[in-house]
Amino acid sequence: MGNSNQFFLDISEGFLNGAIEYAILVLPFFLLFWIILKNKLKRIRIQEAPRANNHHFIHDLKYTVSTLFIFAVMDVSLLYLQKNGYTLLYDDVNQYGWLFFIFSIVFVLFLHDTFFYWTHRAMHHPKLYHFFHRVHHESTDPSPLTSGSFHPGWKWVCLIFKATNR
Repeated sequence: MGNSNQFFLDISEGFLNGAIEYAILVLPFFLLFWIILKNKLKRIRIQEAPRANNHHFIHDLKYTVSTLFIFAVMDVSLLYLQKNGYTLLYDDVNQYGWLFFIFSIVFVLFLHDTFFYWTHRAMHHPKLYHFFHRVHHESTDPSPLTSGSFHPGWKWVCLIFKATNR
């Protein structure tokens, strides 16, 4: 029972850390461009449609919170797997050498882009769109708050890649 309690505490801590990082990285831009400079930037806007309003902001924040929670669950789960020796992660670069280390980073970036591209295309298929991807396209006037707003199903699909690269 103690291990499961620690697991949930770690998820809570991961969620809180993610929320703090999100706030530090996103809120200054939101305040600057959407609140403080809103009227000054109006004349150079690309979209003529009215700006997003509180309804849109709440929508984006709701899905961002779900994304942060999913990330916390996945990150803590992967850390527990690593801690118990169920991954191929290693701490000593000399174990496989610098060439392997650099190659593996480039290779994983290539794999990630490929995975993202094809899964993103698949999400636009009519049978998958509403279940996985519609939320993303509901943000028609993106704000900095939109950066984490994704359907939970889409985030789980993206995290498959993260989990298989541990």
